[in-house]
Amino acid sequence: MLRYHSNGAGPDFRRKLVCRLACHRPYFSRVGISGKAGAVQSARHDNEFIPIKRALFGEQASAVHPLWKEASHFGYITTPGRSFSTALVCVGEMGLAATAAITAQAIRVLRPRMVVMLGMCAGFKGKGAKILDSIIATEAACWQDGKYEHADDASKFDKRAKNRNCSLQVCGIIEHFVERYDESFAALAATISLEREFLDIKSAFGEAVRETPAVKNGLLLSGSSIVADDETRTKIEADFGTALGLEMEVYGMYTAAFKSMGKQPEYFAIKTIADFADGEKKDRAQALASTISARVLMRMLELGNAPDKFAMIDASPRLLEE
Repeated sequence: MLRYHSNGAGPDFRRKLVCRLACHRPYFSRVGISGKAGAVQSARHDNEFIPIKRALFGEQASAVHPLWKEASHFGYITTPGRSFSTALVCVGEMGLAATAAITAQAIRVLRPRMVVMLGMCAGFKGKGAKILDSIIATEAACWQDGKYEHADDASKFDKRAKNRNCSLQVCGIIEHFVERYDESFAALAATISLEREFLDIKSAFGEAVRETPAVKNGLLLSGSSIVADDETRTKIEADFGTALGLEMEVYGMYTAAFKSMGKQPEYFAIKTIADFADGEKKDRAQALASTISARVLMRMLELGNAPDKFAMIDASPRLLEE
C-alpha cells in the first residue's frame, strides 16, 4: 500500500489506517531495510484513525506529506531498541473497492516493505468470539463472491470465494507469535484488562467481553455490505466454517498487495472485535477495539527485538502499515 522510499512517508487509508514503518536499527539494516519500511491502514476516521494514531504516536507532531494532507500522520513509532519511520493515513470510506484502490496507489507511490491494516470487525459468537478479542488475519475471503443461477425452478447462489492469504513470510511469523509466544500477548491482555476503558466496556456488555481479551489468528471474511442482522450473520458463519469474523476491507487490501507489480510488500491485518454483526449496536467498543489492534501490532514489533523470535521478518522485502 505504500511505496518504499528511504525518506518517504506512508499514507493512511481512508477506511483503514495506513502506516509506513522504517527501521533504522542494525537488526533490519542487515538486510537492506532502511528509511520507510511499512504502512498501517484503517477505514473510519473517529473510531479507527484517531484512536490508532494516539496508540501509535501519542502526542507526537506529524510531518507533512505532499500527497496525503488530511487524516494522516507521518512520524516515528518507537519500541524498545527500535525506531520506525511511519506514515498513517485514513481511507475515509468503507468497502473493498476503496481499500483496494488506496492500497494499490500506496504501494506504487511509496514502495513500503510491509502493509498492515488495523481497525475493528465483527466476530462470530459460534467460534467463541468475544468483544475486544483481536483477530490476526492469516487468510481473507469475500463472502459475497459467487454466481447467481437458475436451477430446479429456483434461483441459487453458487459460492466461489477464494481465500487470499497474508504474505507467506508474515504468515509464518504470526503463527509463531500466536502459538509459541502467546504468553507475551497474555501479558498485554492482562495490562489492558486492568485499564479503566476496558473495565467500563466489560461492565456494559458483561459476558460478551472476556476477563482478559484474546488474540487469535485465522480466516477473516470481507464483503461490500454491512451485516447487522443475526439471520444473515448466522448463514455466513455456517457457509464459512473456519471464519472467525467479518468486516469490509481486508480482502481488498490483500488482493491489491498480492497483485502488485514488482517487488511486493509483506502484508497482514489485525482487527479487533467491536460487535457480533447481529444488529445490536455496541458503538462504545469501537474506539477501544481499534486501539487494541494497534497495541497488538506494537507488541509484535517489540517481540521482534529478539532475532530468534523474529528472524524471518529480517528477510522480508518491505514493511507496510496501513
